[in-house]
Amino acid sequence: MLQGTYLFPLGTQAFYNPANLIIHSAPSAGSVLSQYLALDPGDAGLPIPDPPVEIYDRYPDGYWSMTANNGFRLVISVINMTAAGFADTIAMLQGDKTHFRR
Repeated sequence: MLQGTYLFPLGTQAFYNPANLIIHSAPSAGSVLSQYLALDPGDAGLPIPDPPVEIYDRYPDGYWSMTANNGFRLVISVINMTAAGFADTIAMLQGDKTHFRR
């Protein structure tokens, strides 16, 4: 992977829930395993401090999983995900590292 935007075309048969990984500095070699799961992620590990905001709740409609593989390492500059098919209205969370949108 080089610097740039990488689309992960994820989702379910009913809804398209893509994720974009935007890389500003060259990562180490490897790959990223990704999936969207239409399951309640639960609230274990919450709240998560992400100054200047805090993530204190979750949406039970689904979640994304992205895992570094084969030695892949980088500091993520931006990741954005589209939450199609979520029952509740999705608020835009903006921290240094996290952006969710509907």
